Amino acid sequence: MRRTPGRLILVVTVLLAFLAGGFLVPRGQKFIGLLASGVSVDDRMASLRMRVAAVERENENLQTELRVRAALAGHGQRLSAGEIERVTASILEAHARYGISADVLLAVIATESGFDTRAVSRAGALGLMQLMPATGQEMAGDLNIEWTGNDMLYDPAINIKLGSEYLHRMFQKFGHADNALAAYNAGPARVEGMNQAGILPRVYPGRVREGLRRFSPR
Repeated sequence: MRRTPGRLILVVTVLLAFLAGGFLVPRGQKFIGLLASGVSVDDRMASLRMRVAAVERENENLQTELRVRAALAGHGQRLSAGEIERVTASILEAHARYGISADVLLAVIATESGFDTRAVSRAGALGLMQLMPATGQEMAGDLNIEWTGNDMLYDPAINIKLGSEYLHRMFQKFGHADNALAAYNAGPARVEGMNQAGILPRVYPGRVREGLRRFSPR
């Protein structure tokens, strides 16, 4: 049977409505309204793609938060419920601000302090991310955080905020992950000296990677 131009136009209109998400009335009517308003099919599809991307980002953020909470809950003997909430928020904030993987931050905390907010090293580093007081004070000043003394570093939220700032600077300075991680732990001067001697740090970065395998999604 021969199709009339009117029938062909109807078929094309239905197909366009289907592609744009207007499968049935009243969705099809809504799509026709979009055509009448001057919204093109390409614009509509672009809008839908943006919405899908936003949903995917939100899903990724939720998955990250679940991993962080699960990791911290596994160390509940050292972290109170309130501390878990604050540490989770601080890790997610640092991840969003610096682009450092939340899993890397968890691995550094596990390696440095074993999630002990009151940890003190033999060298005098304090808190979750084991910051030396002088480093913590410098980072606080640069971030416009009032420094009230070394005990600030026992606050898990502040410790992560200052520690992630310092770790971010080491990544910016060295680029190479092993150098950056080693510099965070031993100081940039020592790593620069090792590099000048043709040595790439392995021990501390290896410990962080071991921790990373525990926290990264399989």
